[in-house]
Amino acid sequence: MFKLSRYHQRNQKNTYTLLLISSLAVSSLVVIFSYVELHQMVYRANLPEDQLQNELLLINLGIVLMIVTLYSLSFFISRQITQRFYQKDSVFLSHIIGMVNAINARDNYTKIHSINVANYATELAKKWGMPRHKLLRFYEAVVLHDVGKIGIGDDVLKKVDRLTAEEFEEMKKHTIIGEQIVSHIEELKEFLPVIRHHHERIDGKGYPDQLKGDEIHPYARIVAVCDAFDAMTTTRPYRRYMYLEEAIAELQNVKGSQLDPVLVDQFAEIFNIHPVIEKWLQSHGYIEESSELKLSHPAYSYVKETFTCTAWVENRFYRITLRHQKNHQWYVESVKNTSITDVKKEFTSDRQYIHL
Repeated sequence: MFKLSRYHQRNQKNTYTLLLISSLAVSSLVVIFSYVELHQMVYRANLPEDQLQNELLLINLGIVLMIVTLYSLSFFISRQITQRFYQKDSVFLSHIIGMVNAINARDNYTKIHSINVANYATELAKKWGMPRHKLLRFYEAVVLHDVGKIGIGDDVLKKVDRLTAEEFEEMKKHTIIGEQIVSHIEELKEFLPVIRHHHERIDGKGYPDQLKGDEIHPYARIVAVCDAFDAMTTTRPYRRYMYLEEAIAELQNVKGSQLDPVLVDQFAEIFNIHPVIEKWLQSHGYIEESSELKLSHPAYSYVKETFTCTAWVENRFYRITLRHQKNHQWYVESVKNTSITDVKKEFTSDRQYIHL
């Protein structure tokens, strides 16, 4: 079963934290103002010393009671507002999960591919400059970019060999079917081009509408780059996967014709991790400078902060984990020796996918 909850829970937690801090700040200002005003009133009254001390004691007790009351209300109100705000979002999310699980029931590759593309596309969208408040909905839309394949027959969808021209025309319909399905979701209407136009090409030879250049929505152009990358780095029955460096090079070859050249360059800046890993392994004595290093299809994590892949040179295998810095630079966090058996086992899970 597919879940998006980890990403959404973090978003909900951030909202709750922001509301709580805001309400506590307001409560603190009220307490400080009340404390100062009450003390000034007592001192201005010129009361005898004993009576003054009693009044100050009562004021201090009242302030403590006010602090407890206001701070308790701050926690309660912040939680209630957050829950109400995300109640509708939870219902919406259940629809997303239901559709993705429906895809999985028909074609497990499509599900895994959709998650990979969504992870890549969200990071590329940040690099491109998409406002942060749109990233979550964009992510959800990209997860559903192939949802229209629900309407494609099994004889085409699950065919092992290459599709014939007639079968390919049938497969093209998934973009239109997907748009029809998602068009009823109010929260994703802004991102419908992701679903309908992610197979359009810069040169106008794509489908379904043969859009060209800037006629293609930027959101769809972002997904097109990530969709091509994941397709190339995943093994299909009719061809083997490409190594990471091969896929980056192929993206460069088709920029300007199939893909947006600016977005391809931005994608390469973010995900071309081969030089980072090669330099680290050489500097730490894992490999020689003359060794040929190859990297597998990366498994981008759900929290969008770490990045894992398999590196191999000759008969040695390493599991590499990198961490992402805010300036879109990667650094190696951990390296573990592994075996081909472990690699196969780990990369056939629901979250990570590769055939070796």
